[in-house]
Amino acid sequence: PATSNGDLFVVSDDASSVRNMVHRVFQDRVSTKQDPCHNIARFHGLISRWTNGFEFLKALE
Repeated sequence: PATSNGDLFVVSDDASSVRNMVHRVFQDRVSTKQDPCHNIARFHGLISRWTNGFEFLKALE
């Protein structure tokens, strides 16, 4: 999709592998972004590994 200022983005669930393919075809004219759902899941996984699961969530309450 294009933004209001004309920037083009490809949103993918596997942005790291798609990024190289998009760059080969479009060079720097198109940016590749990971979809928000996968970013949130990745962040949640990091937090879960750094803490003991729900202890972190209980501390936020």
